[in-house]
Amino acid sequence: MLGSDELEYVPWVGNGELPEESLSDHYDILNIISYGRMGKIYLAAERTTGAEVALKAVCRDMCRRRDVQKEYSYALGLQHPNLVMATARLFQTDLYLVFPVEYAPYGDLGALLVTRKLEDNLVRRLAEQVSCALMYMHSLGLVHGDITPENIFLFRPNISHIKIGDFGCTSREGSYVRRGFGVGSYTPPELTNGEPYYTFTAQDSWSVGILLLHCLTGSPPWVIANSTDPDYQNFKDWQRKKSTRVPRTFKRFTVRILRLLRRLLEPRTTSRYQVKEVFKYVEDDWIIKSRERSDSQVDTDAALAHCFTVQLQLQQRQHQPESDKRHGWRQRHK
Repeated sequence: MLGSDELEYVPWVGNGELPEESLSDHYDILNIISYGRMGKIYLAAERTTGAEVALKAVCRDMCRRRDVQKEYSYALGLQHPNLVMATARLFQTDLYLVFPVEYAPYGDLGALLVTRKLEDNLVRRLAEQVSCALMYMHSLGLVHGDITPENIFLFRPNISHIKIGDFGCTSREGSYVRRGFGVGSYTPPELTNGEPYYTFTAQDSWSVGILLLHCLTGSPPWVIANSTDPDYQNFKDWQRKKSTRVPRTFKRFTVRILRLLRRLLEPRTTSRYQVKEVFKYVEDDWIIKSRERSDSQVDTDAALAHCFTVQLQLQQRQHQPESDKRHGWRQRHK
């Protein structure tokens, strides 16, 4: 996490003592949305208005208060239609630090991807909204730092309105992060060694590329983005043109989406696309249609068959006696 100087950037967070209250003072608890190592998220209704909210309750004994304050400050201060917002003030109970955020009635994208991959028109719709939210954050000099399906919340069906949430890893660009948050399939290659690092917006770009692949195929393309993972190494060889063989995961995609993915997943951070570039591709088809794939396969099979026939004829002619070759020539030229 970042140091306390991070709070100086966020003027809407005070450093005074938090009020200690009971959850039931202001909310009726309806259900538990999720459990985590650090706490719980409740579905609750505000007593005065009846509005449903998600109450994020973080165990006081397992966190640093300034980290929770920082996360809350971003949820409260960032104003964008595709970012989850805090709806009221931060407070504490005897066990938890608590703040309410907008409730997503259709859950999160991670739960949806457990059962299905998404049609490319839905993924393009998702890409546009995610990129729009990240462009806003990047314009303020902020890096989200944890773009995953579990942090993308569905407010309407069919991906028609999503919001990015969970600002626990959010930081100013150029901040020095001493403690990592674990390494996974969404982690860019420059962070997989687990060492402290400086944050920059290209890290979000990488995660967007993985997100698009996950949605289009039903799973992330590799477990970890380093040379120990053969799937990543195959991609890297293709990326750097050491291999002309398109990785299996990428074979269904059109030339346009392949270009986008190669640039978002560029291992060199200085050459990696910024998220604003995604908008150039959202009107394109991303998946090769079944008929096109079938026609392409037929053409490929026919070409291979022709090459095999020609090669076989040449081999037979090479082993043919010289007299037979001359006889064949005379027969053709009579």
